[in-house]
Amino acid sequence: MAILSRRLENHGPGITFIPMATALAENLAGFEDLPLTIPHFCIQSFRINNKPDALSFKVDGVWKRLSGSEAVESIRKIAIGFWNMGVRAGDRVAIMSENRPEWSLTDLALLSLRAVIVPIYTTQAVEQIRYILEDSGSKMLLISGERLYKHARSAIQSVECLERIVFFDKDSKFDGEKRAVSLAEVEHFAEAAGDITDFDELLEQVESDDLATIIYTSGTTGEPKGVMLS
Repeated sequence: MAILSRRLENHGPGITFIPMATALAENLAGFEDLPLTIPHFCIQSFRINNKPDALSFKVDGVWKRLSGSEAVESIRKIAIGFWNMGVRAGDRVAIMSENRPEWSLTDLALLSLRAVIVPIYTTQAVEQIRYILEDSGSKMLLISGERLYKHARSAIQSVECLERIVFFDKDSKFDGEKRAVSLAEVEHFAEAAGDITDFDELLEQVESDDLATIIYTSGTTGEPKGVMLS
């Protein structure tokens, strides 16, 4: 600590050095008692730094923004919606999507339920998609929209462990896929249930050594292999 807080000698006039320990303490204010997990830190960050543009993104060339409080509320609704759909600790949920806000929001919502995220590359071959879904035992697949669904349809339709398919694009046509719902419907499940389930109580159960994600290798020299991360 003495080394961290020691001022540097021979600096020029008008230059003030802030001790590293002080800077760290200021940046971590409000986080000291939190469990060391991704959902705890991300959600607390949104709550403390409630900026109007906590999340900024483009939709059809137009900038959209979410404030910190709006991001937390979206995460809460998605988490409670998934909970009411039966997602529980240890359940594998695959996500196949381009980079977009829904990826991050659903990821944090599912981690808050202690579910295990299984990301799938959008460029993955169909047979590898099938293998990853079956090998991980994913009970749910989150997918961005029709284009990726058409690419992966044969794999999706042949996997028996999949109980639900959630489309990020609410206007996606499900083509007779009976297991499909939109993310907007997931959030509606939360609103329809009222405040029966407390999101913060679910979040409190998340522990730093929980299995958080299974990331599969590219499979260039054989079948993809799952790497388990807490």
